[in-house]
Amino acid sequence: MRTPLLLANAIFLLGSTASAQIFNQKADLPEPRYRAFSFAADGKLFTGCGRDDGNVMNNALWQYDPVTDQWTQKADYPTDPARGGIAMVIDGVPYARSGWNGVSTFTDWNRYDVATDSWVLMNEPTGDPGAYAGVFTLNGKGYAACGSGAVAEHNELWSYDPLADTWAQNADFPGDPRDFPFADTAGGFAFVGLGDFFLAPPFYSDMYKYDPVADSWTSIAPIPVSSTGAIAEGGCSFHASYNGKIILMNIMGINSGDAADFATVYVYDPIADTWTLFESTNPLEIRETPVIGQIGSKVYFGAGADAEGVVHQDLWEVDLAALFTGLNEAQPGMNDVRVVAAGYMIHVSMPAVVVNGAAATLQLYDMEGKNVGAYPLSSKSSIDASGMSGGAYVYTISSRDRVWRSGKVIIEQ
Repeated sequence: MRTPLLLANAIFLLGSTASAQIFNQKADLPEPRYRAFSFAADGKLFTGCGRDDGNVMNNALWQYDPVTDQWTQKADYPTDPARGGIAMVIDGVPYARSGWNGVSTFTDWNRYDVATDSWVLMNEPTGDPGAYAGVFTLNGKGYAACGSGAVAEHNELWSYDPLADTWAQNADFPGDPRDFPFADTAGGFAFVGLGDFFLAPPFYSDMYKYDPVADSWTSIAPIPVSSTGAIAEGGCSFHASYNGKIILMNIMGINSGDAADFATVYVYDPIADTWTLFESTNPLEIRETPVIGQIGSKVYFGAGADAEGVVHQDLWEVDLAALFTGLNEAQPGMNDVRVVAAGYMIHVSMPAVVVNGAAATLQLYDMEGKNVGAYPLSSKSSIDASGMSGGAYVYTISSRDRVWRSGKVIIEQ
């Protein structure tokens, strides 16, 4: 069954003026699937290995064609059945690793030829890029960060050079070892963070920018998700890159103890180092290790296990162009909000249309999420932070009991 879903109208919800269909249901996978690897290549979505709703592992590969809205079984992945694999596409060529079979982690690394529907064995990793890792590609290389290695979770970063068919270890991810981090790219950099310890505490909220040229990491602002300062944390099953921005949805949990957050769309602007938050009618709710792949401005997302452990086989198309149109219509003037620190002063400028007559508040938190100050805002405000220690702070701007902008400022004393 395929059903177009329009975003509904509510406070800070993507409004009814966004007429394009943002979430569109597509043909179901032929079988339920989670903890599979997935990738997009040659205009199609692929998913391989993983487990079904009976927890039976397999090594089947399936291809989804968005033009025909049909699934086709392709050549099996050439190892025993496994779960928790990783996949990446480097200059249009897919590569994959099958993952873990319940006893040990496979060290295989295979290239997939879409045209001939065949797998070619490549050099095995010299290190231990883990199952459930965050993967990304930059400058003709593929990267795998964190994940479950042969012994335990780690925070290593490994890169693969397809021209030399070799692996190299890079600067470690600066956060703690973890599973299920998100990883995506924009503007020549990678952004990696969130995650958990195999679906159990500790849940992580820290996020970082990776520079492949300098082989270095820089922290970015975490995501406050409420006016009480609760910070988004845990595994994130939906991520995409569009128009130079990073989009996240379906975060597994937040540190306030509230339910997992699947209704909020988080948009990160790497240039401004700010997050903009919006409510949506996201139909997928929480999905652990879903099938996901981005083809141009469309993301195909589905299957995975929900919060009750039910394994799904649905597939949805998320139209990022329509999503951004809805975001802009829901919050006119949002791109004109400015928060700048100069010494110990924080200057805020925002169009009146953003708040639209409602009281707005800027709150400051330290990088651990502790509330250190709250300040009422007008269209132009200057805040004296001379009583605070110098360093990095997270700010939120909230109105009508809803945070809709956050970022990071550096206070100098």
